[in-house]
Amino acid sequence: MTTCIDYHQKGDNDMIELTQKHLMNPKGVGVIVIKNNKVLLGKRTDNGKWGLAGGGIEDGETPKQAAIRELYEEFGIQNENIKYFGVSYSPINPDKKSDSSDGCSIDFFVEYNDSEDIKISLSKREFSEYKWVDLNDVLKEDLYVSSKHSLELFLRV
Repeated sequence: MTTCIDYHQKGDNDMIELTQKHLMNPKGVGVIVIKNNKVLLGKRTDNGKWGLAGGGIEDGETPKQAAIRELYEEFGIQNENIKYFGVSYSPINPDKKSDSSDGCSIDFFVEYNDSEDIKISLSKREFSEYKWVDLNDVLKEDLYVSSKHSLELFLRV
């Protein structure tokens, strides 16, 4: 059974309740891009924190379609071979005044091999710069809350 991971409550009953409540209406998607055991991060223009590609699911879109679109819009990467790996939960984002970020994020990843070239074209509206960070060190970065939760889940799977 897929469960939301709630980082602010403890106990299996809480997680089951969150799953039933939030999976009916997931708020967004996250996409982890990996190459040579490193994760692609972008420095957000709205708060200066490092984050993954991701964002809201538009009307009529599946989570996978939203992930493919967000990856292209934010990093200029076209790849339809993304793979689902889990669902993470982020409570109301303390950086924002609305509750639009409160809920489940459907998480995906895409992995490139050493010989594959990735051309990155940043959306300057979303990210000011990008960098590759070793998987073993990525949680030490100043991460956007939903990106941190997605990465924590990924590293456990």
